Amino acid sequence: MSDLISAVDQEIAELEDALRADPRHQKLKALRELRALYGGASAGFDVSSAAAPKPPASRRDGLQRRIDPDRLKILEEVEVLLDVLGPDPVKTADLYDVLVASGHRIGGNEPKSNLSAMLFNSGRFVSNGRRGWTLKPKPEEPEQLEEESV
Repeated sequence: MSDLISAVDQEIAELEDALRADPRHQKLKALRELRALYGGASAGFDVSSAAAPKPPASRRDGLQRRIDPDRLKILEEVEVLLDVLGPDPVKTADLYDVLVASGHRIGGNEPKSNLSAMLFNSGRFVSNGRRGWTLKPKPEEPEQLEEESV
C-alpha cells in the first residue's frame, strides 16, 4: 500500500512540476492576478513563482551589483504583466497604478519616472516613447533558426 501511495505522490509531484513549467499555466496565474487587481478578489498569486529568476542586471561599466529584492519583484511583475497583455505597449502610468495597487512602493519625488528608469536600466523591456513599454524580444534558439531555414 505504501508503494502505491509513493507512486501516486511521485506522479503528483511530476505533474505539478510540468504544470509550473507550462507557459499557459503561468499565463493563467498572471491573468488571475491581473483580474484580482482590478476586481478586488484575491487570487493568491505570487509573481515570483511564475517568472523565472533573472540574473542581476549588468552596469554599464561592466561591474555587477546586487539588485534590491523589492526592485527585482517589481521588474518580475512588470515582465509578467507585459507578457500577459500582449504585444501592445503599456504606459508607464498604467504599470505604476497596477504595481501600487498590488502593494509595491516606488520611492522618490517622481515615482513614475523612477519606474521608467528601472525598466530602461533592466534591459528586459523596450521603450516605445509615449506609447509605453513592451517586452524585449527574446533571441531565437539556434535550433529554431535551423528548422526555419530548412
